[in-house]
Amino acid sequence: MNTVDKIIRWTAFFVSLALFFTLLPIILSYSLGYNIDYKAFKIYKTGIIHLRSQPSGAVVYMNGELFGNLTPTRIEDLRPGNYNIEVRKEGYYPWNKELTVRPNMVTKAEDIILFPLSQAIKKVLNKDVLAFTISDNNYLYCMATSGFWRTNMDGTGLLRLSPYSDWP
Repeated sequence: MNTVDKIIRWTAFFVSLALFFTLLPIILSYSLGYNIDYKAFKIYKTGIIHLRSQPSGAVVYMNGELFGNLTPTRIEDLRPGNYNIEVRKEGYYPWNKELTVRPNMVTKAEDIILFPLSQAIKKVLNKDVLAFTISDNNYLYCMATSGFWRTNMDGTGLLRLSPYSDWP
């Protein structure tokens, strides 16, 4: 092996070694949840927002700008701080809330219920409703003093599931 080849190999070795030790902290910090602001030369810990809406498939806006994914979704690598989140779906009232992102934490908004736009509101039960929930199959379940009821989202198909009214 001649001296030119040795010089090229040693140079390539030291350049590779310098690149390795330069890029290693950046890659490790990113994999541990840190992000680097190259303009301000600051390292900060990131957070995540997890969104789930009922019904799913809603569009997410963050600070007024369209976010590319539909619900359910995760928004990752966010700086700590407050974010104005709006969830919209055609034919439903929008949901809007300011969420706080903390370093190395997941902020969850999993109880987002989008109510359908309706011109005429139909009374579903003539009794006092104690509690209600909406299922994944778009059924409205109501606990009332007269029992446990299920209906479609538009108020049709009212079905009494149980006459039991002594709910805790």
